[in-house]
Amino acid sequence: KQFPYGVSYCLNGFGESFLNKDIWKIISYIKEKRPYANVMTHTNGMLCKPEVNEKLINSGMDYIYFIII
Repeated sequence: KQFPYGVSYCLNGFGESFLNKDIWKIISYIKEKRPYANVMTHTNGMLCKPEVNEKLINSGMDYIYFIII
């Protein structure tokens, strides 16, 4: 609670973020605990199918960066 505002969480590591089966729980947890925090990730977009896109829209994710190589 020391920094309730202005904190960003970048959900990246090694590989595609959306391969993590708990990604939606993680986003929800962050937004519940830190509603003013920014949540972001990077993706190549290969897993962005209609059902994933719908979850993204409703998840509370603030920024999604699409990487084009």
